[in-house]
Amino acid sequence: MQAMIQQSPSDQDTLWTCDAVSRVNAFMLQRVRLGEVGAARELLERSGETVEVMAQRYTQYLDNLKREALGPEQQKALETAQ
Repeated sequence: MQAMIQQSPSDQDTLWTCDAVSRVNAFMLQRVRLGEVGAARELLERSGETVEVMAQRYTQYLDNLKREALGPEQQKALETAQ
């Protein structure tokens, strides 16, 4: 998942740039050719990272999403519990 996230545009400002659209289109062509898992494996191989490193980054990505979704009081309670 992290390999796919990393190749995708990271924010709304770059979502429709030529580079971002080209990368997404290339990934979709790979998905058609190799299937979703095969295309993800190819992205992982091209990243040069290990599965473990990418898994850690993906976990951090999810943690950040959860943290951003919380309100200030919920964030404080979460930090206190840790």
